[in-house]
This record gives sequence, structure tokens and C-alpha cells, in this order.
Amino acid sequence: MGELRFGYVRGSRNGYPVPIGASEVFKTKSCNFVTNDGSGRAEVAGAASTDLMGAVESGDLTASSTEGGTELYCINNPNAVFKAPIAYDNSSYTQNYASSLLNTFVDLVVNTNLQFVDLSVSTRDHLKVVGGKAATNTATLPAFNNGYVLVQMNPALLDD
Repeated sequence: MGELRFGYVRGSRNGYPVPIGASEVFKTKSCNFVTNDGSGRAEVAGAASTDLMGAVESGDLTASSTEGGTELYCINNPNAVFKAPIAYDNSSYTQNYASSLLNTFVDLVVNTNLQFVDLSVSTRDHLKVVGGKAATNTATLPAFNNGYVLVQMNPALLDD
């Protein structure tokens, strides 16, 4: 069976080029949602992020060690849909995907440079769940299980 592909699925790819913070790490096995680092540069969004710039399109990449030395395209359309891995290990992250999560807001979590959706927490409400597939196995992060969610960015958190 092939490996799951994460990232953009459908909807408008409206966005803009964005400078990236120094040495930010982007992974193909992640959904690369980013936040403003306070200086107008994008950095990988995590559990503490209070806003989103959008989702950058990139393969495996470590950004330049110079602030803003790398530029990537950032989709910021709140109607765009993305496939994202779920954090589900049945200990710290106890919520698996279920249809009862449709139209609920969830948070992001980063572990070992990989970005996951944390279905167990809704503190920052980064993303809205619009579909998915339940995992049939658990995996201790940063390992992957075989579940995923389809999500849209929370428009209330998108930078203007």
C-alpha cells in the first residue's frame, strides 16, 4: 500500500509568496501550516500559535539560515482543503477521527519537525475538520498511523 500524501487537496490556491524564517524545517509528510514570526516571516505553526498565515507548498526543505532567505508560496484561502496526519497514540493523543468531529475546530501540534492535527485539543482552533479516515492503528509521535483528517483553516485566525 502506498504512503499517504499530505497537503493541498482542493479549492482555490489563492495566496502569495512569503519569506520564511531562518532554518525552518518543512516535511512532505506534514501539512505545512505557518504562522507569522512577528517580523513578517513564516514559521511552522504549532500548539502555541495564535494565528495562521496559511499553508506553504514545499517538499522536504530546510530553509536558508538567513532570515527571509527562502521564499515559498503560501495558500491563504480559508475554503481550501488539506489532508493532514492525525496525532493519535491512545495515551497523550486519545482522539481518533470520527464523523462526530465534522465541523469542529482542532489544534496543530509539532513533534520532531512533523506537524500533526491534534484531535484531542481545541484550545487555539487552528483548523476545521471537514472529513477524514479513522486510524486503525496507534503510533507514538513522531511515527505515523494510517488515519488522516481533511481540514480547512479557521478564517478567524488568518492574517489579513
